[in-house]
Amino acid sequence: MKKLTTAQRRRWAHDMAFAWAGSDAEHKAEAHAARMIAEADLEDCQAGVQPQMADTVSMEYYYPILGRTVIRPDRSRKIEHPYDDALADYCEAQGIYTAWEWQTDPAAEEHCGALAYLWIGSRALGPEAQYTADTETWYALTGKGDHGKRYAHGGTWTSRKCTKETPNIVKKLEELIVRYNKIKQAEARLKAANLRVLATRQVEMAAAYHRQSSRPAYPGQEMICAGKAQIVEALSAQTMARADFIEADL
Repeated sequence: MKKLTTAQRRRWAHDMAFAWAGSDAEHKAEAHAARMIAEADLEDCQAGVQPQMADTVSMEYYYPILGRTVIRPDRSRKIEHPYDDALADYCEAQGIYTAWEWQTDPAAEEHCGALAYLWIGSRALGPEAQYTADTETWYALTGKGDHGKRYAHGGTWTSRKCTKETPNIVKKLEELIVRYNKIKQAEARLKAANLRVLATRQVEMAAAYHRQSSRPAYPGQEMICAGKAQIVEALSAQTMARADFIEADL
């Protein structure tokens, strides 16, 4: 996590106020944006430099599971390894649940949009791990059995700070994610292979039309079959391109 320059803080303040305009938190965002600019102005005055505003600004973090995460003042977030609904459903089907809490209050200023907490739990034991983002610290949790169906962070628990290793359930989750990604890649390769098979059939069909066009059974059939051959050849090329696109993304 980097520290913004005064020019970057001004840009963040400007874009943040614009992003929250018209929302319930508009006035709070404006107040915090004004404070960010005032602090930057004071710092520049003390340093004897002219105030400037950066063209763009972002905050970069590295989170467990998600990897590199870029936050921008327009409330957008770009995650290297998104933990999307499909992945969450797969992990939950294997008995591991997660809950994520993000800083969504403009009072967090340049940290608005950053991760606050990550909880991981199991259907068998309930909450088992907590990651506190601002200190980059893992805690092993022992639930008291009152979590109900909120397996990741429900009920009450005791916690122990992890100084060397992460809780075991984190490793289990990471292994599930690796397996899920391998399954998705295998599915994509199969889809690409099926498309290539379809493309070869389309090529054979186009060849049949070409043969028929060279031996027409009635006047004008050669033009009809030649036209159909061109259409099927175009479809074959399109099918191969779809297969190439899928494989290029693996």
